Amino acid sequence: MNKLIRNVVIGLTGACVSLSMATAEEWRFNNFLPETRPETAQLEQFVTEVNEALGGETELKLYSGGSLGLPNTDTLRFLPSGAVEMSLMWANYLGRDAPALS
Repeated sequence: MNKLIRNVVIGLTGACVSLSMATAEEWRFNNFLPETRPETAQLEQFVTEVNEALGGETELKLYSGGSLGLPNTDTLRFLPSGAVEMSLMWANYLGRDAPALS
C-alpha cells in the first residue's frame, strides 16, 4: 500500500511540474489611456509585436482605460509592489515620488 501511495504522489508531482512548465507567464501592461486614443492603438501594436517575438514563452497583455484601477499619479508606487510588470506613465507625475526626475 505504501508503495502505491508513493507512486501516486510521484506521478501527481510530475504531472504538476509538467503543467506548470507548459503555462506561459503573463505580464500585465497598465495603460491608463482609453482604448479610443491613438496612443493606445500604438501600444496594442507594440504588444502584438512583442508577443510574436516572445513566441508564447511569456505573454504581454495590455489593460487600457484604467481597467486595473491603478491611478496614473501613483505609477512609481505600484510598479515596485508588483501590481503590474509594465505601465505607461507621464513624466509630470514623477516629481512627488522621484524629485530628481522632475
